[in-house]
Amino acid sequence: GLAPGEQIYAARFLGEKGYLVTFVQIDPLFTLDLSDPTAPIVEGELKIPGYSAYLHPIEDGHLLGVGMDGDDNGWLTGVSISLFDVTDASEPIQVDRLTVDSDWSDSESLWDHHAITVHEGMLTVPVYAMSETDWDTTSSLMVVDVDPAGLSQITRIDHDDIVHGTQMRRGLFIDNYLLSISNHGMKVHDMNQPSIDVRSVSFLTD
Repeated sequence: GLAPGEQIYAARFLGEKGYLVTFVQIDPLFTLDLSDPTAPIVEGELKIPGYSAYLHPIEDGHLLGVGMDGDDNGWLTGVSISLFDVTDASEPIQVDRLTVDSDWSDSESLWDHHAITVHEGMLTVPVYAMSETDWDTTSSLMVVDVDPAGLSQITRIDHDDIVHGTQMRRGLFIDNYLLSISNHGMKVHDMNQPSIDVRSVSFLTD
């Protein structure tokens, strides 16, 4: 009876709180009181276009949502990152939303949460995009600055110089470095300047 006819796309449980995303035409984010496991209570609900396929808690009572943006008619318009303030469980708020600017986009993160990395205020998500004008496709690792006040894209990393159009797969943080990994290689970036390559390695052999 929570959302008749809708499908659960994401769930996150944090102690006595729970969060669910369902979707058919728009995206309800439900906040749940789980203090009594035998009688969970819906505390609040936020309805916005699109959906989140993955929810990740960050500091100060906020959630990140990785999913798809959409319109009020249920049409999906592109990969998006959402920031929710759930400090007041009775009234969750969407603080910000960052949507890939492209005619069409998709992401491995929508079905595999291992493709999402969050570390010290930075988020990485692989994105595949296409232009309907010339049908050009791109694959990149989207690097986003995450702050409770909002989201901003830092850069988009690709490995086209290793193999043009190779599929970006993962972002990994080690010490002060960001590693971007594709099907055909790996690059090392300084976290302070992620758009600059420190080292590059090809997986291809002669």
